[in-house]
Amino acid sequence: LKLVVDAARKRNIPIRVGVNSGSLEKDLVAKYGKVTAKGLAESAVRTLKLIEDMDYDQLVLSVKSTDVRMTYDCHMLLRDMTDYPLHIGITESGTPENGIIKSAVGIGALLMAGIGDTVRVSLTTDPVEEVRVARKILEAAGLRKKIIDIVSCPTCGRTQVDLIGMANRAETALAPITARRQSLGLRPLKVAIMGCVVNGPGESRDADYGIAGGKGQGLVFAGGQVIETLPEDRLIDRLVELITEDTEREIKDR
Repeated sequence: LKLVVDAARKRNIPIRVGVNSGSLEKDLVAKYGKVTAKGLAESAVRTLKLIEDMDYDQLVLSVKSTDVRMTYDCHMLLRDMTDYPLHIGITESGTPENGIIKSAVGIGALLMAGIGDTVRVSLTTDPVEEVRVARKILEAAGLRKKIIDIVSCPTCGRTQVDLIGMANRAETALAPITARRQSLGLRPLKVAIMGCVVNGPGESRDADYGIAGGKGQGLVFAGGQVIETLPEDRLIDRLVELITEDTEREIKDR
């Protein structure tokens, strides 16, 4: 450990102190009878103290478990035990289907509690997907600006359009526009894809752009106002067209 500390000191770089539920010290497992949140927190503080005693305090703490609840409980303890920056995540959370849910719940809960300085989503997949999911979690927690926020309702007995298909088409079609607006620093937009006339008009009026489905057709909203009624198969194309025009207008007016 001293060699690591000396090397970090020489280069003036921080050390990440990592504690993992899969490699908790044997004495702490014995003390608590199994791997626990208290054991993980105690391990973290003990290691921090060892390095502090070597007169080095450029430290970042990372305590992770595959267990979402254990990770959360441990960080609730740590926030009163240390002031070092915290790198958070659910380690080895699995394949995307389960891992995304575990990561969203675990990381999201900590972020909403004001805990976490950096994050890592750990999935058994292409690392690019980890970054994409991490960004989505930060957006949902309100910590990263969402350039185009698509809100859409679940299906119900009132739905008389292909809402699922329309929402997916909108997300795919708006992806490149989202990327362009992001790169240019344009204002965020809220887009509503709603399936019926009960909640649809209200949500769509509250959005920058939106559609509210009817029977094989729907209303198109822009700036809180109904601008036209179109057949179902034209709604998404028109929505994308309006947002594209808006984007080009904003770029021209800058």
